[in-house]
Amino acid sequence: MSEILQLLLETVIKVLLPVALGYLVVFINAKIKEAKASTYAADIATAAALIYQLVLAAEQNGLIEAIKNEGAEKKRYVLDLAEKELAKHNISLDLDVVDALIEAAVHQAFKDITIEDLLPDRG
Repeated sequence: MSEILQLLLETVIKVLLPVALGYLVVFINAKIKEAKASTYAADIATAAALIYQLVLAAEQNGLIEAIKNEGAEKKRYVLDLAEKELAKHNISLDLDVVDALIEAAVHQAFKDITIEDLLPDRG
């Protein structure tokens, strides 16, 4: 009788263990995606605040002629500083996202459009 129960238990474990592990892998992958999305949102918020300040600094530097008072020159100034500052904070974003944040900051500071209006959809 004991041998039958042991054989039955071994069979149940052999059948259920792979199924349980499969569900565990799916659950862990979902949690990883959730954590990445949360981290990305925090990185975007930090980058947006930083870039907004850099846009204001570029405007002031253009007014006092520390840099050329031209849009392309100010954008290059913001882009260069943003790359350095984001690297200091271990934030890695696509150049297109940084570019969109710069454009959004300019519009927010001088044309009253929100950052969300210009960010690419990451859904």
